[in-house]
Amino acid sequence: MRSGSLAIADQAVVSGTNFATSILLGWSGKTELGIYYLALSLLVFFRGIQEQLVTAPYMVYAHRRSGTATEIYAGSSLLHHLALAVLSSLVVGGLLLAGMGPLQMKSVWILLLGIAPLYLLRDFARQMLFAQLNLRMAFALDILVAILQLGLMFPLALRGMLSVELAWLSVAFASGAAALFWAVFKSESFHGNLAAARIHARENWSFARWALLTQVIGSSTPYLMPWIVAGIHGAKETGSLGACTTIVGLSNMFLIGVGNLLSPRAAQAFARGGIPALQHVLWQRGTLCVSALGLASLLAFAIGGPVAGLVYGPEFADCGIIMGLLSLAALANSLGMTAGNGLCSMDRPGANLWADVGTFLISLAAMFILIPTLGTLGAALATLVTMTTDAAMRWFILLRTMRNHSVGRSA
Repeated sequence: MRSGSLAIADQAVVSGTNFATSILLGWSGKTELGIYYLALSLLVFFRGIQEQLVTAPYMVYAHRRSGTATEIYAGSSLLHHLALAVLSSLVVGGLLLAGMGPLQMKSVWILLLGIAPLYLLRDFARQMLFAQLNLRMAFALDILVAILQLGLMFPLALRGMLSVELAWLSVAFASGAAALFWAVFKSESFHGNLAAARIHARENWSFARWALLTQVIGSSTPYLMPWIVAGIHGAKETGSLGACTTIVGLSNMFLIGVGNLLSPRAAQAFARGGIPALQHVLWQRGTLCVSALGLASLLAFAIGGPVAGLVYGPEFADCGIIMGLLSLAALANSLGMTAGNGLCSMDRPGANLWADVGTFLISLAAMFILIPTLGTLGAALATLVTMTTDAAMRWFILLRTMRNHSVGRSA
């Protein structure tokens, strides 16, 4: 299987697993799905921070090393991951003590104290495999997660016994098994130590501080949205948003799969061929974004409601417009991510700062204006406004950075 097809197949497995998990929980009602979605948004936020601080720098800088230096750098990345995993548990503990979220969240907070590190370790393993272009093992790892996670949940759902707590325990078991699988069969060698980890942390920070600002400021909308909806309209409305977001997320699996392959290739292209080579890679992904997600948006508006009702149950059948708006937002977000990948490949993540700040301010205004009056529909509209603004700003910055780089080299 060629690498591009394998990357797409791998993302299909990941998206399919997430989709099936939400369906099984949706059978238990909107509230259970809403609580699950709130916890998932937090873990995805942690995962994004790990990506920006650990795995994204590794994808860029690992290709500039060889031999023992690569192994030491990989070991430092593992130690950085472990530090973030401990921090994630501390944050969850703080949220538990603060009583954050609906009353039903308390038991989930307790579980997340142990689940968050396992979830992050599983994603760290995947990203390391992608960085090494070891797509076969990444695919095997995600197949294992799908079999274990859904294999535990499906019998419980059929008996009407599946709860959000049991769902998260299934995720924890599958994540732990995947991490063990990677530890046993990985091809990378890790020879890091604390001294090297400190040196590499400083090196990574010069790159990652801007990417982290992007994650915390410019990309915060998807993580804040469900919490604002839950705080104003309750966990049941959050369940509706989660169902729509999950179905729309299926349309991303093709592009995310290609993105997992193109992100390291973009860095390699710029290192070897400069701006023209990078433009070629970005043009490929941009074309895929418009063609694939444009068609998905039309289908979401046309048949999204009946599909949601068929998959989750009749109470979800009124989600057509919401799904269409979220599909358009996904298209805009993919274009913005393409530009962001270009800036990171050029080692210019700080160029995103003004776009991040502007997007964050617009997203806050959109959410607090639209969600209180329109509920889940307002959340979808706010997401579309935010992602469209973000994509426009990021492409403007990328094109300007490319122009300045070309002028600087020719001077």
